[in-house]
Amino acid sequence: MAAVLFTRDGIEALDHCIRETRRFLYGLQAEKRKIGSSGDRHQDEAFQIFLSEERTWKEQLDHFQSLRDRAKVVELEEQSDSVQIGNGVVIQYEDDGSTEELILDGYIVGNLFKDHVSYDGPLGQALL
Repeated sequence: MAAVLFTRDGIEALDHCIRETRRFLYGLQAEKRKIGSSGDRHQDEAFQIFLSEERTWKEQLDHFQSLRDRAKVVELEEQSDSVQIGNGVVIQYEDDGSTEELILDGYIVGNLFKDHVSYDGPLGQALL
């Protein structure tokens, strides 16, 4: 599998997501055990909901862990003539002349960083 690029802040955010997802999943599993010990689990609607939620959170945790297993941390470099991951860029829009300052980042989990753009998104690819 191909490496997934992260900045140092990005990998810390991913590690935080993994910890929080595990914490939530463990709590969900504890609640499911309480409900499951009260009778016919397979007929109990609440138990079935917990099974579905557990499956969803396990898939999310597996996704985060897969990203972490393939993660490669890139170090930020000084600004140069070419755009690289970790560089700040200023985009000027032709239609109204407005500008936006962004940082080209590694893989971004969710919308955790304001004013960062992921290298694997359309804008990030255009900048590279």
